[in-house]
Amino acid sequence: MSEIVEIVLDIETTGLSLNQGHKIIEIGCVELKNRKRTGRIFHQYINPQRKIDPEAMNVHGIKDEFLADKPTFAKIAQTFNEFLSLSSNSFIVAHNAVAFDMRFINHELAPCGIQIIPHNRVIDSLLIARKKFPGSPASLDALCKRFGVSLDNRKKHGALLDAELLASVYILMQGATQNQILLEALQKESYYNEALIVESYSERTFNLSESDVIMHKNMLQKVNEPLWLKRLNSKKKSLLNKRN
Repeated sequence: MSEIVEIVLDIETTGLSLNQGHKIIEIGCVELKNRKRTGRIFHQYINPQRKIDPEAMNVHGIKDEFLADKPTFAKIAQTFNEFLSLSSNSFIVAHNAVAFDMRFINHELAPCGIQIIPHNRVIDSLLIARKKFPGSPASLDALCKRFGVSLDNRKKHGALLDAELLASVYILMQGATQNQILLEALQKESYYNEALIVESYSERTFNLSESDVIMHKNMLQKVNEPLWLKRLNSKKKSLLNKRN
């Protein structure tokens, strides 16, 4: 069986909108093979040749002066593409990939003459989280807290750091290390401890009115060949056979 390669990816940008000409300023990637880290990473700061919005700078802490001597995306595009090395068994994993990361990545790749990354090679971990935990916060921070992944070293957002965190969350979220998860659950309080707690409740009784009983019987008559009635009749026959 061939190995499945997944590149967990994160980017930082000058701002949120492509329509306003915002650009990528940092790329971080972590390689997984069969949901295990290989130790292979890609990390690059990029000169966007434009100013960083103050709001974005507050998030990642990267300043214009720091990027002044860094290469443009065109200079690193080929190296980056080689790291991705997409094949029939390789995928890119990113949090909010569809709406953000891959839009920026493909927007930068196209002018460099490099084939854009198709949707069928992209796994959006945000969509996975929303499906697994409907109604719960699904940000990377929230998932790290849910799975007990430490955020101690994360003072600001950073592409490589966030890719490393996402790799941990993604592996746990996909259940690839279930035995390890259960072991950690026994060692410390976590989401899994809470999931294993079984509450005991006192028996509840309901007082039905005569009209409730009549409505219930009328409803049962409308059910076509109910399974419960077949099982009840089967049990009655079994009891009669035993008596005879």
